[in-house]
Amino acid sequence: MATFNSRSWLILPFTSDREKVRTAIDGIYSGGGTALYDALMDSLNEYSDEANARQAIVVFTDGVDNQLTGNRTEGSRTTFRQLFGKIRESDSLIYPIFLDHRNNLGRRPRGMAGGLLQKIPRSRRPTISIKQQHRNVYLQARRQLASIADQTGARFYSPRRVQELAAIFSEIADDLRVRYLLAYTVPPAATETGPGAPSGSRSGIVRTW
Repeated sequence: MATFNSRSWLILPFTSDREKVRTAIDGIYSGGGTALYDALMDSLNEYSDEANARQAIVVFTDGVDNQLTGNRTEGSRTTFRQLFGKIRESDSLIYPIFLDHRNNLGRRPRGMAGGLLQKIPRSRRPTISIKQQHRNVYLQARRQLASIADQTGARFYSPRRVQELAAIFSEIADDLRVRYLLAYTVPPAATETGPGAPSGSRSGIVRTW
């Protein structure tokens, strides 16, 4: 289990001890920036190496890396292009659970050190309204998360209520328990004739999860 704001931390190695998981979750608090791309890159490069079975990442986020708002201090050093390139090379499934906080944009919740999305710097403000800028940033973040899920063969979720999370977790668990073996046969091309041409059909195995 890992948490992140402007950087990421591994707070609990892989374990089947539910009490340890519950204690770790209870100790999580919100605050600081959002370096989502760096956190996912860390998970792919470092934390997933400890997994002995299928590798899957479930990420809770509003998807808005501070890099999207022009905040380079609290945003990721990794670009989305770099992250997506790494994801394409990885066998990990990534399940984004998108937390839509658009109604709280720019606000700082009581008792928390950071805000959910800081204001876009004045130097980067176009003629459109701040509200529209915030909406565009969220739409871009949502599209990025959906593309990550699609690329890895996972699912993208956007729950509206806490009560929906149980069904989401159950569906993810079902996904991770199911494995498929797909066999295919490809006949030789019609132009492959004459001496040395392959005879019969060719076969191979594609493994998918």
